[in-house]
Amino acid sequence: MAKPPFQVSAATTQTLLALGAHFAGGFAIAAAGTSLVCMAFPTASPPLHAPEPAPPPEPSTLQTVPKAAPRRLLKMSVRGLDARVSPRRLLYEFPQALRVDALYHKSSGSRTIVVLTFDAQSPPSARSSTALGTRLNAVVRSPEACSEYTLKQWAREEDA
Repeated sequence: MAKPPFQVSAATTQTLLALGAHFAGGFAIAAAGTSLVCMAFPTASPPLHAPEPAPPPEPSTLQTVPKAAPRRLLKMSVRGLDARVSPRRLLYEFPQALRVDALYHKSSGSRTIVVLTFDAQSPPSARSSTALGTRLNAVVRSPEACSEYTLKQWAREEDA
């Protein structure tokens, strides 16, 4: 009897089959005795070990704070303020006022208008001052400096 030209031992066959099973989409060909063995493996082989589940996300310790809305301002013009009284004095007379704006004429130096600015959430408790003889009227726009006028401002000093 003639010996086949190609012969693979059973151990080699087992090794080839194991290698083919290890690689996804692999295959193995082996000859056992005079038989030729051919095996194909699926492309998605099962994992060798189960993957560890991802840990649940930790709740964030930071809380989202909504952005504060821009501060709404209430502007009121001052009528009846004597020319000899500094507009800064209004900050003491109206404690809720945040700022005083005064518009002065450049050539004459005369004061044309004084405007108090309040936070819209805390308007002035009174609209007049008997000590200074003034009254407050609502304004839509603040005075603005231009070529003929100078704008001076006094702001309330914050407590440290």
